[in-house]
Amino acid sequence: MKAVIPVAGLGTCMLPATKAIPKEIGATLGANCTIVCGITIGEYAFIGAGALINKNVKSYALMVGVPAKQIGWMSPYGEQLDLPIEGDGKIACQQTRAIYQLTVSAVKSAPISA
Repeated sequence: MKAVIPVAGLGTCMLPATKAIPKEIGATLGANCTIVCGITIGEYAFIGAGALINKNVKSYALMVGVPAKQIGWMSPYGEQLDLPIEGDGKIACQQTRAIYQLTVSAVKSAPISA
């Protein structure tokens, strides 16, 4: 049996009623988004309002649409990062000066040097 579970008043998650919501630390779910059973949302990922998530979401990914597609990368502070979807790149967040490194198709945060 599947249940539609409200997620902090923001979206819904379609899961068996006995399972936990598969959301990593810092992920943001937009209003009325739907996450299909068995999907994992990576840390600091941003899911747009009304998005239908039917595939696993990478950490820091910005996802929108029905079905959802990745359109960019986000910092944990809500700043969109000017990085390509795939490839290599490095950028500093304008607000925090934290460095984000894109390698192939994954973003990682680098330590801030003094």
